[in-house]
Amino acid sequence: MKSTVAHSAVLVVMAAVALVAFRAAVHPAVHAPSPHSALLASLGAPLAAFAQLLPGLALGWFTRRHPLVVGATSGVVALVSAQWVPFLRLEPYPLVGQTVALAMTVAVAALAGRTLRRHFSPAGAPAAAL
Repeated sequence: MKSTVAHSAVLVVMAAVALVAFRAAVHPAVHAPSPHSALLASLGAPLAAFAQLLPGLALGWFTRRHPLVVGATSGVVALVSAQWVPFLRLEPYPLVGQTVALAMTVAVAALAGRTLRRHFSPAGAPAAAL
């Protein structure tokens, strides 16, 4: 794709879908239905963090420019679209606070992914290719 804006828009949509899918995957662990699953409940918080960080790192790896903006946008789109997934129950915090927290987390993870890409790129690669 030649256009950076179109590339970023496609990445935002793909990252938002991945964030909602990861959130749905860890939803049973975060909201364990019974006290018998103590191990599952104790793994809930780390799994929820990884569900936000891993798509953000992948997003940053493929983002051409402005990983903080692209990451924050994908976090907002993911949380707003997660409201309409019937089996996902959002935390009892205000939606604005959750949105800001997710946007900040994914934005920083995207910046870290972009830095990792630059760190592992060959030394002689031109800057335009990154």
